[in-house]
Amino acid sequence: MPSAPEPPDSPAPPPPSGRPETPPAQAAGPEGSSGRTTDRRRGGDRRRPNAEPYYGPERRRGERRATGERRAVLIEQQAAKIARLTEALAGAVAARSWPRALDLAHALVELAPRVPLHRRRAFGIAVRRCLGREALAGLVDLAVRDGAEQGRVVAVLRWVGLEAADVMLHAICEGEVAGPRKFLHAALGAMPEAFPLVVRLLDSPAWHEARHAALILGRQRRVEAVPALKRRLDHPDERVRAAVIEALSRYPLTHVADALRRALAHPSPATRAVAAEAIARKRSASLAMPLAAALQHESDPAAWSAMVWALAAIGSAEACAGLAAIARARRSLLGQGGYSVEQRLEAVRALALVGSVTAQRALQRIAGEGDGPVRAAALAALEERKRKAGRAP
Repeated sequence: MPSAPEPPDSPAPPPPSGRPETPPAQAAGPEGSSGRTTDRRRGGDRRRPNAEPYYGPERRRGERRATGERRAVLIEQQAAKIARLTEALAGAVAARSWPRALDLAHALVELAPRVPLHRRRAFGIAVRRCLGREALAGLVDLAVRDGAEQGRVVAVLRWVGLEAADVMLHAICEGEVAGPRKFLHAALGAMPEAFPLVVRLLDSPAWHEARHAALILGRQRRVEAVPALKRRLDHPDERVRAAVIEALSRYPLTHVADALRRALAHPSPATRAVAAEAIARKRSASLAMPLAAALQHESDPAAWSAMVWALAAIGSAEACAGLAAIARARRSLLGQGGYSVEQRLEAVRALALVGSVTAQRALQRIAGEGDGPVRAAALAALEERKRKAGRAP
């Protein structure tokens, strides 16, 4: 019996999901290590099956990445902008228009970090050539007259470097006090490259120049300056010695403890008072005993008072013991030894400001052993402590 004729070819039924079958993979070309062809995949191979076709420009262009086309264009645009700003800056400086010069110089300084490395040196030379000494002095005068521009002027001066530091030092030394030029102290204190200029100025015969140098060195806090500052503790001018002590108080105690102890024994009472104030700012317990020893020989009222309050600022056990000893040391009938009532009351008031348990015990001892007004002051200090403790949350 003859077999039934075969039906003609018909398309295969769709899969259960309703989606058309994925077309068979194209014949693979030369394969690499990953098994894929070396030719780039088409857009349709990368997208979802039902995604709309993309007709926009190609977003990945290998030739642009290889040649750096976009970066090259940006670099050329930046170079043109720098050229325009530099030319305008030269014109503003020639016209002595310092506000305009500041705008242009600050814009160039902000561009400096983005200049390519191989062009950075030429860029710096070109800008610094426009900002000569006269222009830098003009910018400093502008900052002195307009405090709102001090931040931008300082940014430009610090970028210029050593020549600007010399101009700033010259501007500071025009007056005995910093006054409106005090911002230059802070600017020079943040410029390490200015250190050699400032150290040399410390040896100036003019007292105000040496004083400015000491204050700036205190802001820089370069340990190399400590020996030069210690030599100036014997300067004949009181104001220079005060600036030197203030500068030394900004350094770590390990480098300046000997100098502060030596200043406590200086022949000048004003210098001894400044040294006590500097020790109070340090708040170091290691300096409590030298202070207590200096108090026993101090005869100047201002220096004595500064030392007492320095002990209170330290607030250590040794400091509290020294203040308690002063409060209990009565002066004899012949006026020899001990301390006056006013001095002992001041010691009690200083001790009352120390919030430690050691200070409270010292006040209790004074209240039990002290005489009339001193005992009353100690009791009042203890009552005030109780009141504050009860009011505290």
